Amino acid sequence: MDNLEITKDGKGGILTFSGKILKENIRDIKDLLIDAIDDAESIVIEFHDFKKTDMFFVQLLCSVHKYALLKKKKIEILKPLPESLKTILEDFGFFRDKGCIKEVEENCFWLKEVTNV
Repeated sequence: MDNLEITKDGKGGILTFSGKILKENIRDIKDLLIDAIDDAESIVIEFHDFKKTDMFFVQLLCSVHKYALLKKKKIEILKPLPESLKTILEDFGFFRDKGCIKEVEENCFWLKEVTNV
């Protein structure tokens, strides 16, 4: 997949997204994310030269976060977020004061903090 690079670093992995991530890519990206979580103790997601995305990708990231929590794996997104992603998060009200019910360590991707936005 041209817009996702996976780098393994010891027991962890780095997933780097670039270009466009749209609903046409979601199934493949979901499979790659699940495999990455299953194969590592921790995952870092970062964005480089990220151009465009849609709501499907945001929903996928939330689902993958819950899956990682279920598997007792650590997953985080490096900040700052790309503008295209921040726009969707703002437009659809994803920035939060508190994480979802399954999220107990307050590491929700979308918590409203200056360092997270």
